[in-house]
Amino acid sequence: MKNNMNKSQENTKKKGSFDNTLKMKELPVYDQPYEKLERDGEISLSDTELIAIILKSGIKGTSAISLSQQVQSLDFQKQGISFLCHIPIDDLKSIPGIGRVKAIQIKACVELGRRVARNSPSFNEAIIKSPSDIVKYVQEEMQQLPNEELRIALLDNKNALMRIIKSASGNVKSTMFSPREIFKDALKYNASSMILLHNHPSGNPYPSQSDFKTTLILSKLAKELDIPILDHIIIARNGYESIQSALILKDASKNLS
Repeated sequence: MKNNMNKSQENTKKKGSFDNTLKMKELPVYDQPYEKLERDGEISLSDTELIAIILKSGIKGTSAISLSQQVQSLDFQKQGISFLCHIPIDDLKSIPGIGRVKAIQIKACVELGRRVARNSPSFNEAIIKSPSDIVKYVQEEMQQLPNEELRIALLDNKNALMRIIKSASGNVKSTMFSPREIFKDALKYNASSMILLHNHPSGNPYPSQSDFKTTLILSKLAKELDIPILDHIIIARNGYESIQSALILKDASKNLS
């Protein structure tokens, strides 16, 4: 009688549901992440299933699926799967069943995905005509950064994106916006122009007075080097702002007053 009840319960489970105590190979074939990926493609897998594949296995009493869900529970700020870009390895290792190797596997896969995205054909051939054209390549990552960072987008003479370089990070703007560091890479890669991108961890993307002042100083130096700064874009969780556009609006307001 008991066996019949168990079979009945198993048969009433919905297709696609998980028993977190089961190993992946013990799941119904239809629900096994490896088979699902081969059958329907990687885009069909949930974040939980993708992380479980990276982990490969769980520990006694805890499946890879369950470990994957515990990894996602570390997203305390509800950033979505992008939180894995910045989570320290030690935080991952705090989960029972995730040791040094599994934590490193997760971080390595995340970084590999970022590098693939940065080096895709669409990235290398992109023509930058507006702030949104460049922001789409960095917004998802930069809006989540806990500290201020500066990135430099280098463009050729046709405004095609050559590369995006992480120049500096920190809390001291005078250090982060070092002219020597900024122009070093532009000269090294023979860029025709550049766009500065940095984040505001506060969540407010509107440029500060310091941002305006720094941009004007750097723009004068860039003009002397014949590598103009086309824009300086501030990225935050609440959006992004173009300093170039903000300066134009400021000038327009002065003329109207």
